[in-house]
Amino acid sequence: MSEMEKLAALLQRQKDDEIDARAKAEVEHGLWISSLHELFKQLELWLAPLVTNQTAQVKRGWVSISEKPVPALERTYEAPMMGLMIKDKAIEIKPVARYVIGAHGLVEFGNEAQGWKLTRHLLDGVECWKIRYVFMRQPSPNNDLTSDSFAQAIGQLLQGIK
Repeated sequence: MSEMEKLAALLQRQKDDEIDARAKAEVEHGLWISSLHELFKQLELWLAPLVTNQTAQVKRGWVSISEKPVPALERTYEAPMMGLMIKDKAIEIKPVARYVIGAHGLVEFGNEAQGWKLTRHLLDGVECWKIRYVFMRQPSPNNDLTSDSFAQAIGQLLQGIK
């Protein structure tokens, strides 16, 4: 094999790898958006008692996200988000990024002083969400996202909103 043929083979492998990476990223993107829809559907179920007794309103919307994990995978896309109105206090629960260190996606809600991070994890192919409180940039440990942990987060946030 000549040097030119070796170079051609190398460039073809790189091109094929880039196409494979884009295809994989497209699949992962679809799973991320699906996961967000499922997350917000679950949060709505947990919020149902507040909506039923008319102490909360839930609205769904869209947020624009730009990500650049690597130059070949740079993209801007629309992702679902959720807005809450509880006791005349507005809370937005918004996805931040699919590509984050230590997780397979990040959703945040809160204000400048305190907030919560919901992180998506895939453990042996099984998806789970964790919740973590952040106060003055000091995070708490990750806990499982449950109805109770979500209710506690909303309660603490409402106490901190003036």
